[in-house]
Amino acid sequence: YSMSEYALKNQKSFVLMTLVASYGIYKILYFLFAKIVMFIPAIRKIEEYKDISLFFSILASLQESGILLHNSIKFSCEIVSNKKMKTNLTNISTKIKKEGGTFYEELKVLNFEPEVCATIFYGEKSGKQNEAYRRIKDNFSGKMNNQIDIALEFINPITMVFTVGIMLTLYLGVNAPL
Repeated sequence: YSMSEYALKNQKSFVLMTLVASYGIYKILYFLFAKIVMFIPAIRKIEEYKDISLFFSILASLQESGILLHNSIKFSCEIVSNKKMKTNLTNISTKIKKEGGTFYEELKVLNFEPEVCATIFYGEKSGKQNEAYRRIKDNFSGKMNNQIDIALEFINPITMVFTVGIMLTLYLGVNAPL
């Protein structure tokens, strides 16, 4: 049989076979696209910067409203999606509540980013913690936006290939039985 003879004699099975093949191609492309995107380091950095930015934004707002530091840290870390970071921040909150100390000292023990530690140190020493938290938030928001721009440079061509793959799958699914 040629493909067209088979299609004419077995229309229902051929259409079904074509649809199954089209769906299979779609799933393969979707899987590959998702895996390729996650290998882009910029995507992983975006999530990290988002967590830090949101954490310090909420922390600054809670501190301005008069909530104690350990409670502010505990409430703020609820938005963090990185489990290790969330656990570390919760432990810092507990340690500050039980033993006292400063947020700077606890972050330094965790080997948190030096620029963040330095900004918090100067904020604590000058009594302008909220300004320091907002400065950190702004810094990481800017870094996150830069990483989004970098990620889009890689994702746009991948998206085009993915879209062409889906269109080809649909084209085969519709025109193959004819």
